[in-house]
Amino acid sequence: MKFLAALVVAALPALAFAQERIPTNPPYPVSAEQRSLKEQILTIAFANQTRTDNTAAVRAQLDPLVHELVAITPPRTEPEKLYQVLGGWYQVWSDAPFLQPTPFGSYDLTKAYQVVFNGYYWNVSSFVPTVGPRATQFLRGEFGVTQRALEPVKFTTDVFGIGEVPAKADVLTYAIRAESGEYDTQPTLAPSPVGLPQLPLINVYVDDNVRLVTSLLDGKPAGSLFVLLRSSALPDNGLRR
Repeated sequence: MKFLAALVVAALPALAFAQERIPTNPPYPVSAEQRSLKEQILTIAFANQTRTDNTAAVRAQLDPLVHELVAITPPRTEPEKLYQVLGGWYQVWSDAPFLQPTPFGSYDLTKAYQVVFNGYYWNVSSFVPTVGPRATQFLRGEFGVTQRALEPVKFTTDVFGIGEVPAKADVLTYAIRAESGEYDTQPTLAPSPVGLPQLPLINVYVDDNVRLVTSLLDGKPAGSLFVLLRSSALPDNGLRR
């Protein structure tokens, strides 16, 4: 019953937002040039997905492509982008420092997801502790929406709920279970970012299946880059074929 209630609570904001803002068709068709740039970005990202020793070099390859993609894409505000941001995403690559291995363990970089609702999101990531079996981390972030960014971002919950999200899982269902509090009694396995200040996030590019996210610093995109693919576009839970 608790899970069912959470399902309704989680779905209502997204449904209400959808009724208010989602158009019948995407407002901006994706051009052949945009598709080519996206494919180049994804190819580089997938080729380096599991490496943490070359993030600076990969970022140097990605940045010109990202800048070119953003330059040829009609500008939109974050509220205008949000209908496409909602839903499940698979993290293909990022140079975020917290993804580096630590004395506590490391992330399985082939199994990292984000599920975005209206006003909050859940990061769902496979974590391999230094000692003991792997676990799935559920990290909840809240955000407001300004014209320029998602802010202020703050993490509110950090739990390690289950051993592993199975292959071809509906990650949305697991996020809703986390929202219901199903995993709240599980201990954390690493230092938590809950309560720590976070930079605003900006979706520098998003369409129906690709999303590029970075931080906003002094009014400009800065910091780590996240390359995400719509999770429903994955043939086999992260394996690109």
